[in-house]
Amino acid sequence: SGLKPDLVIVLDLSLEKREERLSARYSESKETDKDRIELFNEDFHQNVRAGFTNLSHYFPEQKFCLINADKPQLELLNEALIQLERILSDES
Repeated sequence: SGLKPDLVIVLDLSLEKREERLSARYSESKETDKDRIELFNEDFHQNVRAGFTNLSHYFPEQKFCLINADKPQLELLNEALIQLERILSDES
């Protein structure tokens, strides 16, 4: 279709932090069942993470921003907004 994004933001979450957040989510809520993706083993999640962090090698013409998602949510939001503002100011 020829449409390409102005920016691709990849949130890179370490496997350790992923497990920490999942444990916290399930201990703080009545939710007990993991979804089908969460049930896959650590190798699967490591391969998915590697694929996303290497996207810029496959699509060098795209603007990729890799953000460390181990940070608190508000910091992630602020960093993503900074990247969006950078793209928007480049287009002006």
